[in-house]
Amino acid sequence: MMERCEHTCDRIIKLDPKIRFVVATTGNGKPIVSRTRVGLVPIMDKKDGEIVLTEAALIIRMHREFDVKLGKVSYVIIKREKIAVLMFSLGDDLLYVSCDLGSNLCKLGEKIAGKVR
Repeated sequence: MMERCEHTCDRIIKLDPKIRFVVATTGNGKPIVSRTRVGLVPIMDKKDGEIVLTEAALIIRMHREFDVKLGKVSYVIIKREKIAVLMFSLGDDLLYVSCDLGSNLCKLGEKIAGKVR
């Protein structure tokens, strides 16, 4: 599992220069493996980052409640004033991708989804 996550994170971080951070987590939001864009200055400290990943895991779990009626979630986009986040279900796990604004988020989401299927 770890090796698969490392390979996935390596591929995703290279897809777009606006991708800041990629992390594969457990279903509870605990990091398994991550990659950060070279030269990046983090926006949050480690503690806040852990809370955000827990929140992301909760969001994905909540969306799974409607899989039978609406179909499985391909990805979730959250656009904030400073960054955008794309979240992908990896079975029981999660892929969290943070990126700078200015990317076509739907196009990027589809590109990433194609790599994690």
